[in-house]
Amino acid sequence: MAPIVVTLPDGSSDARIAAQAASIAELKVWAASRCGLSPLQLGVFAASGAALDDADSLVGLDCAELQVCQLSLYSIHYL
Repeated sequence: MAPIVVTLPDGSSDARIAAQAASIAELKVWAASRCGLSPLQLGVFAASGAALDDADSLVGLDCAELQVCQLSLYSIHYL
């Protein structure tokens, strides 16, 4: 298995995150928990067109933006 290379938004890399994530699936779980979401909720954002298929996009997630989207989806679902 090829190692996951993680580049942080400032251009540096974080070997600790890459070492903890043996796969993109595990990195998705890490990103979801960092943003206070479940992996299923993160999957909803991916299904809606968010690019969440590589390590860089998962590490660089804007949690505040995802939480606003989550509230919007919640509101639409229960209207």
